[in-house]
Amino acid sequence: MSNWKHNGTEEFEIPEGSFGFVYKITSKVDGKKYIGRKYLTAAKTTSKRVTLKTGAKVTKKKKSRVESNWRDYMGSCKPLLEDIKIHGRENYEFEILSFATTKGQVNFLECFFQMRANVLGDDSYYNDAIGSGQFRGVRLDDGFKQMLRSFT
Repeated sequence: MSNWKHNGTEEFEIPEGSFGFVYKITSKVDGKKYIGRKYLTAAKTTSKRVTLKTGAKVTKKKKSRVESNWRDYMGSCKPLLEDIKIHGRENYEFEILSFATTKGQVNFLECFFQMRANVLGDDSYYNDAIGSGQFRGVRLDDGFKQMLRSFT
């Protein structure tokens, strides 16, 4: 059950060669938003125990990529997930902002969209970090948030 929209429609094709996307989830209840990223595939490692001609037993590992849970994904932010559980998934819009062809591009675009939206300085966002959390330790007191707002 995918509720994702891209360019305003649920009827979209993933561009060929896409590695992942940056998304925005918006509450229809209070307008609160979350910007994040999701990879379209996930790494999978399978192991197989084999016996060599010498009689030694070894484990051979094979790495591959499989489709991720992106179709049903609702974000990784605990407060957002708690609110979705309370209000129901139907009360949230799931919008793909941009696709990207490499892991690095997806990660960069996530930070770009989060910075552009000033997610750390704007209380209407669930986000408490930029990207994978490299700014998680930054103290965001009211004075600092006010300073960030002055830049936008």
